Amino acid sequence: LIAALLVFGMVFGVGQAAAASLPGGPLYGLKLTAEDARMGLTADPEAKAELAVEFAENRLEEIGKMMAAGKTVDGETAHKAQQQVSQALQYMNQVQGEGQGEVAQQLGTMLQARHRVMSEEIKGEPRQQQEPVRTLLRSMEMVQNRVNEGQGSQNRNAEGEPAQPEPPNQGGQSGAGQQAGQQDDGLLDGTGETGQGGQGQG
Repeated sequence: LIAALLVFGMVFGVGQAAAASLPGGPLYGLKLTAEDARMGLTADPEAKAELAVEFAENRLEEIGKMMAAGKTVDGETAHKAQQQVSQALQYMNQVQGEGQGEVAQQLGTMLQARHRVMSEEIKGEPRQQQEPVRTLLRSMEMVQNRVNEGQGSQNRNAEGEPAQPEPPNQGGQSGAGQQAGQQDDGLLDGTGETGQGGQGQG
């Protein structure tokens, strides 16, 4: 019994340490694996969307801590955070009914708070090191706008107003691609360069 308690204590301690780890840390991979396992064990769409928002906040919080500690945020780290934010938006869109509005509020509030913190932190960064974070901030703003547009549409429908027609496709892109969140949202690729079609799959 004592041995089992010791093993549990060690595992719990490692888990706690992993939860506090940052990109590049020795336990960071364990943290991501634990998140993947939680998502894989969750079946309810609304619960999955809430988890996706939580994990997106984790990525943004990690970047905020790196900046506060004077660590450089590289393009790959910013890219992973952008993917997680985009994924949260996609999971939100899969929720039906009133639950989508609740998740949208969680996502919008989180993005607004994290954007405010990171915008302050970036002011002390050398200009050359700011670009990955600035691109991430722009992507967060675009997702925030999409969340706000979705909430506005839901409110109008709830009040019995007719739905607004969709704008014409830009550049010949299909409506299905737009609904799936596959438009150019300013995502960084793994090299830190801005690319098209970020699908938010991490």
